Amino acid sequence: MTALQVWSLHLAAPDEVVDAYASLLSEDERERRHRLIEGPVRDRFTLARGALRILLGRYLAREPASIEFVYGRRGKPALADQLMHFNLAHSEELAVYAFSSDRELGIDVERVRDLPEMKQIVRRFFSREEADVLESLAEDDRACAFYRAWTRKEAYVKAVGDGLHIPLNSFCVSFRAEEPPRLVTAPAWQLHHLEPAAGYLGALAYCGTRMQVIDAGAFDCAELLKGGLS
Repeated sequence: MTALQVWSLHLAAPDEVVDAYASLLSEDERERRHRLIEGPVRDRFTLARGALRILLGRYLAREPASIEFVYGRRGKPALADQLMHFNLAHSEELAVYAFSSDRELGIDVERVRDLPEMKQIVRRFFSREEADVLESLAEDDRACAFYRAWTRKEAYVKAVGDGLHIPLNSFCVSFRAEEPPRLVTAPAWQLHHLEPAAGYLGALAYCGTRMQVIDAGAFDCAELLKGGLS
């Protein structure tokens, strides 16, 4: 794979599709699933993790249920053989996935919505420079700018890995609409802006030279299941 690939998935499906995804999960994933509240939260976890297995199965030519994960100290999943690097995130009914053959990466997504506690979040998690930029923007532009900043910061922290905890206010990202995405305080890292679905914003982060990012497509769960297991 000479480029990074990004997929998106709508996390809603009939019960029979959710059950089929559940059948792909490992024992520890099933235990996690049963600890979740029954309903949309449990179903979204089931679909998101089952889809990860289907997609990895496609890349690695393996049965989805046979894939084994190892976990870092903060719970980040990885393949023991490191034949493929990946990361995933989800917000409400949308999940996004990123895959690379040769570098660690991080991805994040959020549904853009009104956030009454935005000022408190910015004060706690943004750098002083970022807070000043956000405050300088027109009020109608702040929500999207906030989510551009938030997803870029989260994607970077996820890409760095779970062995190192990085306070979100210890580094700066660009997030004005007219600016290219970048890590201001870590120029060796690359950021890509994502708009995986209407009403959602996201970001992809990785280290090294800038690579092509391929949008592999948006799928619903039934469609992915049929293609992944055929």
